[in-house]
Amino acid sequence: MKINSANIVKEIEEISEKSEKSEESQESQQELTLLHALSKHSVSGLKDLKKEFDPTPIDPKAKKPDLINELLPSIPKESINAIIDKAFNPKIRYTAYIASFDADLPDGEAIVEF
Repeated sequence: MKINSANIVKEIEEISEKSEKSEESQESQQELTLLHALSKHSVSGLKDLKKEFDPTPIDPKAKKPDLINELLPSIPKESINAIIDKAFNPKIRYTAYIASFDADLPDGEAIVEF
């Protein structure tokens, strides 16, 4: 194959098309994951999220699917990962660190005595 500008342009276009498809696939996977994460919330949790991201009034009789559909377009991209993490990794919120101490442990007799 001869190297010419037409071949190079064609290859670049093919690579960019593959890249766009990959990005679209990642976005659709993230959207599905977000939908799943939102479905794990309670109705009151969804209402709290809606208050946080969307200033429009909330219908008090709104069901879970309606809240999710209203909430989806108003969630900023920066917040999507945080919502997903809270839904699927709740232990992250309660992580604590235990320090180690250089101290002698009491023996069994001291424990029984105290």
